[in-house]
Amino acid sequence: MLRAFWPTRKTCAGSLGKQNYSLGFVNKTGHDLVAVSANYGKEEVAAPGRLVRAGRATEGPVPLPIPSVAEVRWEENGIRHSVNVKLEGVVPKGFTRGTIYFILKADGTVDAKAIKREDIDANVHVGE
Repeated sequence: MLRAFWPTRKTCAGSLGKQNYSLGFVNKTGHDLVAVSANYGKEEVAAPGRLVRAGRATEGPVPLPIPSVAEVRWEENGIRHSVNVKLEGVVPKGFTRGTIYFILKADGTVDAKAIKREDIDANVHVGE
C-alpha cells in the first residue's frame, strides 16, 4: 500500500520548503517485506508498506529537514525489525532534488545512499 505524505503546517515548520527530496527503499533481503516505513523521530515520513523481494519504492517529495538519524522499520517472515540509520555524513548538507535510499540488506542492516535526480545511472543501479 502506497501512502501519500501530505505536508502540514506542523511538518513544514522550519523547512521553509527549500529541502525537497524523496525517500527510496531497496529490498536486498531475499524475502518479501511488509510494514516498511521510515521515521524521523516519532513522525512516520514514508511508508510504502509492502516491498517484494528485490523490489524498490520511492515516496516524496518530503519537505522536512533531514535529521542525523532515521529509523527504518519492516516486518520479514513475521519478525519485526527496526534499525537506526545514520544520515549525517552520508547525506550532504542542504541535499535537495534527489532521493535518499534506504537499502535493506539480508543481514538485517540498512545502508543509506543519497543520489541526485540527474545521476540517472546511480539511480538505476542503487543497491547493486
